[in-house]
Amino acid sequence: LRTRRWKYAVAAVAGQANTFVETFLYDLQQDPCEKTNLIGDPRCRPVAEELRPRLVARMLQAGESQPTILPPACSTSFAAATVVPPVAMRSSISSAR
Repeated sequence: LRTRRWKYAVAAVAGQANTFVETFLYDLQQDPCEKTNLIGDPRCRPVAEELRPRLVARMLQAGESQPTILPPACSTSFAAATVVPPVAMRSSISSAR
């Protein structure tokens, strides 16, 4: 999900239907080159909390089932699971091959 200021993404957790983990949050005004991932920064937690329902709404509009989006701290419970890269990253990985 991208706004004028923020870029927010989640990644699917392999083997966990409709479960995603917050993957990145970039402040596009302060960091237009996206070098500092703020998803784990507690000061930016309110931003992720605001963007999460907006992303869920977009996913539902696209016809997906109700997703569960976990904050990055919860991703440790899925340590043994494989996290699938975000869609935007998958397409750039595929085109690089």
